Amino acid sequence: MKNRKTYQAVLIALCIMTHQLFADGILRTPAGGGDDRFYTLTGVEVHVQVYEQVALTTVRNSFAITGEDSVDGSYNFRVPYNASVTGFGVWQDTIFYEFDLRPGEQGGPGGGVGDNDELREFLGPNPFTISVGSIPPGTFSVELRYAQLLPYDFGVLEMIYPLNCGDWLFASIDTVAIRVNIECQRELEHLEVGGLEDFTEINIEDEHNAQITLIAKDFEPENDWSVSIGLNQEDIGAWIYTHRSNTDSAGYFMLVIDPGIVDTAEQVQKYFTFVLDRSGSMRGQKLAQAKAAVNLTLGYLLPNDYFNVLAFSNRVTPFREEMVDGREGNIGDARRFVNNIDATGATNIYDVLMTAISQEMDEGSANQVIFLTDGRPTAGPSVDPEVIVHDVSEANAEAYDARIFSFGVGDDLNRQLLSSLSEQNHGTATFIDPDEDGIDEIIEDFYQYFASPTLVNPVVEYDDELEIENAFPPELQDVAAGRQLYLFGRYISFGTFDITLTGNMVDGDTSFVFEEMEFPEEDASSEFVPRMWAKSAIDYWILWMQIHGESDEIIEIIIALSLQYGILTPYTEFEEPPRDVYDPVFSHISAEPVADGIQLTWHISGTTEVVRFNVYRADSPTGEFVLLNDAPLVLPEYFDSEVAEGQVAYYRIKIIMADDTYWSDLILVGQLPAEVALLPASPNPFNDQTRFSY
Repeated sequence: MKNRKTYQAVLIALCIMTHQLFADGILRTPAGGGDDRFYTLTGVEVHVQVYEQVALTTVRNSFAITGEDSVDGSYNFRVPYNASVTGFGVWQDTIFYEFDLRPGEQGGPGGGVGDNDELREFLGPNPFTISVGSIPPGTFSVELRYAQLLPYDFGVLEMIYPLNCGDWLFASIDTVAIRVNIECQRELEHLEVGGLEDFTEINIEDEHNAQITLIAKDFEPENDWSVSIGLNQEDIGAWIYTHRSNTDSAGYFMLVIDPGIVDTAEQVQKYFTFVLDRSGSMRGQKLAQAKAAVNLTLGYLLPNDYFNVLAFSNRVTPFREEMVDGREGNIGDARRFVNNIDATGATNIYDVLMTAISQEMDEGSANQVIFLTDGRPTAGPSVDPEVIVHDVSEANAEAYDARIFSFGVGDDLNRQLLSSLSEQNHGTATFIDPDEDGIDEIIEDFYQYFASPTLVNPVVEYDDELEIENAFPPELQDVAAGRQLYLFGRYISFGTFDITLTGNMVDGDTSFVFEEMEFPEEDASSEFVPRMWAKSAIDYWILWMQIHGESDEIIEIIIALSLQYGILTPYTEFEEPPRDVYDPVFSHISAEPVADGIQLTWHISGTTEVVRFNVYRADSPTGEFVLLNDAPLVLPEYFDSEVAEGQVAYYRIKIIMADDTYWSDLILVGQLPAEVALLPASPNPFNDQTRFSY
């Protein structure tokens, strides 16, 4: 690891910079018509492991199942928007039973709450829903795991846990225990908690490690609990996290770069287009918030900045027919234009965004679209959110490549539309509640991000001796103040290498060199990096298909990554094992490409009986699985030397016992394609010659 404080440059992953909400789960028996039976939440145990901006969360919820009979239930959890579920299971007595991933479609994220509209609203835009059968009376516990990138603003990471469960908390919770363990290569400057301070203990071990613990008994939470992790703003530069457990296969890396605060003189030429929704749905406080946001931000513009304001409902009404500079007279005229806007008509998002991205701008400048709306399209050439995102993104890439920053006002938002528009057009999405007290601060922080690009169109270059593959995201966002940004990838070479970041600054092209970045031959640390790499790859390909349409080949890649790295996707689901398979269970199973084949290893738990194993392989998840070993195996391992180079291999393992046999529910991908060529009809939006090697 090499910390370079001399240079300030940033890489951004495709993620949404909003407050991430953690939530306690809900267990119910659906009854139709919204008349569900809910079970009392009796215990909450949460463990969060934070590495810089990466947070790995494990939640264990316990429920009281009353009565004498077993019940069938549905577990619901409000997952943070940009988090990915990485595991689920149930506790029965003292034994944990893992649900395994398989190809399919999970009830959530995205649905599975039936006709209970109040519950759907409570669970938010990324609900996790799963059915659990034959739950016995007594205490029943579930465990959910997920991974995410925490919001980062000017040196502060923020985590919010909404302990207030609203109408779905029927009695005080016996025990609430939350532990946050923090490990950072950067220096910790301060730790703060918001709410429930009397129940919270902060322990700072040293300048890089700390723990925060919340313990409460017989607790009826009325407020959310937040944690702010402040990092030293003078401790800026580049950091790298690596993991390479097998020297015969490529390692994994996560590159982190923070630009710190930059001077105005170092910023590139900027163009701003304020897109203000004036449709009838914006009437009242939502329009007032949006107008206040525009007027406040106009005051920050510099005389040499260029801007325009586009108000829209059924049609688009511009402040000026072309961009004007930020001199005082133009700012005053623009504010009068904004103040005279009233709410009426439908919402033509399609036409106004097409107008915004087609305005004349200089090459190499920072072109920003600030989109203020409630995100409910009702008029125009299309009202389909997917069509709007696709057409705007495609046209923008062919025009001036403007960055679209969505600013959602009100509590009746189409968050998916706004977030997708921003993700696919190199911006961020920010949401403001109608009753939010600190609107001025939120808008100011938002402006500090999109108004301070220091490097436009960045590109990472590696030493010739350093072989890198499958880096995500493949296209980087502009370098800006106030954000800590990421690049995930695989590395084949090992040693110490320089990494160069190039791009456009106010005085022309420039480059920054980060020296002596270490890529070790073997590194057992940072075990979270492989899964976060896979998450970044999955997120990228899902967004790619939202623009270009689904591809069977890309879906296969997503499924393969999902099964191998344990990440729930829209194309996989958790399978509940039948009760007679709970003993024994597979507690670990892996398949790693090594020299001349695939090495499989596994472990089982829940039985002390002597067992044997059979290993089966297929060419697809739904294909015929063929027995590989000549005789039942005694040891829980197998080396498959018959896999052809580049072949995709799927495995299942069968446990053989005296009285019965048991299958592994997890189908593992033993080797990803050596080369996956994209379909001609679905080119890489950034480079139609791209090939991805695994």
